[in-house]
Amino acid sequence: MGIYRVVMAVLALCGLNSFGAEPLNAKPGLWEMTYSTEMSGTMIPKATLDKMSPEQRAKMEAMMKQRAAAGPKTRTHKTCMTKENLQKGSFGEDEDKACTYKWIAETRTKREGTFQCAGDSPRAGTVNFEVMGGDKVKGDVRVVGDNSKFNMQMNGRWIGADCKGADD
Repeated sequence: MGIYRVVMAVLALCGLNSFGAEPLNAKPGLWEMTYSTEMSGTMIPKATLDKMSPEQRAKMEAMMKQRAAAGPKTRTHKTCMTKENLQKGSFGEDEDKACTYKWIAETRTKREGTFQCAGDSPRAGTVNFEVMGGDKVKGDVRVVGDNSKFNMQMNGRWIGADCKGADD
C-alpha cells in the first residue's frame, strides 16, 4: 500500500463517526495536512512476501530496510473537507470493512480509539485525533502489522472555505 493511500486511510479512520456521534467541529474547506511518518518492517502482507522468490523477497526487504534507516519522512498534502464529509465523519474515504473499531472518546473535538483489521493485511493500532478551535487539527496513529510498524504524527490547518488547490 502506497504511503498516500495509508495516509488517506488513516484520515478516514480518524474522522469516522459511529452511529449517533456528533460531527467533528472542523471548518469545511481547504486544509493543509502535514504528516510525519516512520515505518519499520516490510509493510507488505506476509502472505504476499511468502509468494515471492527468495531473490525478490531479499530485494524487497533490503529496500524497506533502507527506507526505514532513512528515518521519519514529512509530507504536506492539501485536501478538501466538505460539510458533508464532516457530517458523516469522513475525510473523503470510507472505512475499511476488514477492520473493527472501538472508540474510547467521540466528541466534537476528539476521536480516540483502537482498531483491529483482519484479511490479507492483518493489523492493529491506536488513533488519537483532536480538532482545536475549528481550524487546527493534530493527531497520531500507531499501527502494528504481522511484519511491520507504522507511526504517524499529523498536524493540519484550515486554509480557507474554497477548496481550489486541493491535491486530491
